[in-house]
Amino acid sequence: MSKNNFGVTRETIGKVYIEPKNKFRIPRFQRQYTWEEKQIEEFWETMISEIPVFIGTIIFDTRDLEDNNIIEIIDGQQRYLTIQIFGSVVRNILRKEGVIEKHPKYIAWANGINKKIIGSQDTYDEDTFYDYLIPGDSIKSFFKTHIQDNPPIEITETLKVNKNSEEERVKKAYLKFHSLISKEIESLTFEKKFIFLKDLVDNKLSKHFFVKIEIENEELAYEIFETVNAKGVDLSVADLIKNQIFKNVVGADDKHLDSAKEKWSQILESLDSIEFSLKDFLSYYWTSKYEYVSDKKLYSAIREKFKSNTKYWESFLNDLKSNAGYLKLIVSGSIEDIESHFGNDKGEALKVYNSLRVLRSTKAKTWIILYLSLFRNLDSTGSKRANIPLLLSNRWEIIQKFTFLYFQILSMPGNWYFKLISDIAKKVEQYSFDKKVKKDFVELFKNELFTQFKTRLTSYETFEEGFKTIQYKDDQKSRIIIRYVLNELENKIGGNTDEGYDENKVSIEHILPRDPKEWKVTKTLIKPYVNTIGNLTLISKKLNGQLGNNRIDEKIKIIEGSNSKLSLIKDLIVKVNSHEWDFQKISSDKDFEAIEKRLEYYSKKGHQIWNDDLKIKMGFN
Repeated sequence: MSKNNFGVTRETIGKVYIEPKNKFRIPRFQRQYTWEEKQIEEFWETMISEIPVFIGTIIFDTRDLEDNNIIEIIDGQQRYLTIQIFGSVVRNILRKEGVIEKHPKYIAWANGINKKIIGSQDTYDEDTFYDYLIPGDSIKSFFKTHIQDNPPIEITETLKVNKNSEEERVKKAYLKFHSLISKEIESLTFEKKFIFLKDLVDNKLSKHFFVKIEIENEELAYEIFETVNAKGVDLSVADLIKNQIFKNVVGADDKHLDSAKEKWSQILESLDSIEFSLKDFLSYYWTSKYEYVSDKKLYSAIREKFKSNTKYWESFLNDLKSNAGYLKLIVSGSIEDIESHFGNDKGEALKVYNSLRVLRSTKAKTWIILYLSLFRNLDSTGSKRANIPLLLSNRWEIIQKFTFLYFQILSMPGNWYFKLISDIAKKVEQYSFDKKVKKDFVELFKNELFTQFKTRLTSYETFEEGFKTIQYKDDQKSRIIIRYVLNELENKIGGNTDEGYDENKVSIEHILPRDPKEWKVTKTLIKPYVNTIGNLTLISKKLNGQLGNNRIDEKIKIIEGSNSKLSLIKDLIVKVNSHEWDFQKISSDKDFEAIEKRLEYYSKKGHQIWNDDLKIKMGFN
């Protein structure tokens, strides 16, 4: 077979994995065993099926077959590890039954199961046994001791393993199979137990089938992997990239293995702490620094970029570690964390943090691409980059305001925004090391980013339609968005504060309460109005507790006695007392015009904030 060709055949588990003539190897740095109870149960249902079941596509790299009789599993490792675990359970149950019943047939067949699924004697040396599978480094020792050895140190409930570890998942898979099989045979006679277990391996397991793809070219193998529809929880592009990093970094003598593992672990810890997938991180990182490529082409793009240059791969790993830290800072960093990153420049840090806490709550995530580039290149430790924060200043607010407008208010599709943000992020990377950095950055934001933003600003009618859909909900992201909108309105009508963000000082008040009994209306009747901006205001936390579910006249009386400094509250008092916003009619006439008029009033203020004022901030009069 030519190295640029590949073979595709339909095979059964029995033909490929039962007493194979060759060994199988999982690449050293392949992903861990990830199957959970759900996958084990699905595998079991497949196993006991009376009809053959298709279990997916498996990809083999056969380059080492002729010289060392080893096939490398590019895709399909989870399924083969699971078959081995299953075989170990059947073997151990047979052995235990044979010992209890003092029946040599069971013990002999336990050894037969081992030979069929797990390992066999060397052809030329009866004292030497070998395993059919060489697992990846991360699980090799545990798998050998508890699954492959015959007899093994058997897995029990009391076997201590680290929580959420690969070992724990293997343990759980083993115990689940043991429970399922034991339940099937508990009421059977001694002889029928033997028949059931023998049939489970010889007939049921062996007949299920898959598509086998054999490759002799590593690059082609991974390209094909990216296009097949694998079953179960097998490889992703992130796993392939990790494999390449480790292959190129650790060295033939494993000199840098521990260091590489530690850095990779730190990357995963950063991502796990913010529930951000490795696949998305790699895609966002690459887009922010080089270019956008699809998930299917990302692996090839990275291989082509770094080829076999060890120093490039080392630098890549270090950069991924740093950027995972930046991402964590962007997605979840506190104001203190942001200040630390910006060299304790509290003014700049506050602008960044204010923009982040809003963006984190929007429908979109693609803004992260630009922020990742900015954080990477605004690192205060870089002498060539130290002057860039001064150039951004209110640009953080502009990016945040437009992004909020585009996605949260207008609910626009993301393709245009993604393309623009990706292009700017890449240019930030390029300009950061340019001698004309100041001039370039000013022109980049004004002429390329903000000019494009300006083209997507809308008429009042379009804005109003979206603004009126903003609703209070009982979740943190919703409350942050409502606080942000109300805070912007507070500043627009006369205030100049960020108090609305401070949950310790200020609450969100429903003027018409969500429990409207005192107002003599039903929850059904108030549903279209109660959670809109027209019925919401900021109010001091202390005052919020005093207002309760009182009717509007009682609320106004309490508010007037508080001497509140919030402009939203002052505005409410004036317009309620003048009957411009006649909230009394809600109780007397079931008339919600006051909320509708207030919503329209703030829609117009909102259009000024997210259109007229934004245009001025961007430098367009």
